[in-house]
Amino acid sequence: MSAMAGALERFHERAEQYESIIRRMQARIEELQADQVRELLKPVILKLASLHTEAAAAEERASARADDSARKDFDYFVSEIEETLGLLDVESIGVSAVDEFDASRHAARRRVETDDPSLDLRIAKVIRQGFTFVGAQRVFVPAMVNVYRYVPPASAETE
Repeated sequence: MSAMAGALERFHERAEQYESIIRRMQARIEELQADQVRELLKPVILKLASLHTEAAAAEERASARADDSARKDFDYFVSEIEETLGLLDVESIGVSAVDEFDASRHAARRRVETDDPSLDLRIAKVIRQGFTFVGAQRVFVPAMVNVYRYVPPASAETE
């Protein structure tokens, strides 16, 4: 009887090991499937990010012209694009002017010289908003930005 109990215990241990292996394999399969879906959706997401940029820029231009009707229309499109990206589990990284530049989240396109040291390596202008998958550690579409760079003022005295 004790031999049978020992054999049964060893069987349960092996079964637990196999179940653990199966759970790890299932998790890996799901991870690979998610990566595949993301890769397939990449062109769509990039196009939506581009449309988001264009709609946001058009909204700014309409606001500058004091065209409230057009501004509201473009604001609606920006919101709808963000909602569509949300359906794909993609969210904006929420970059705005004067945020600190972070090379892992932002792509610098132009340097803007400033004599204000507090603005050094801060974002001067957001050209395109950045996007990431919800819960992801890395940014999927880095924000395109112009970055302030401190340049000390030239001395008025010449020697």
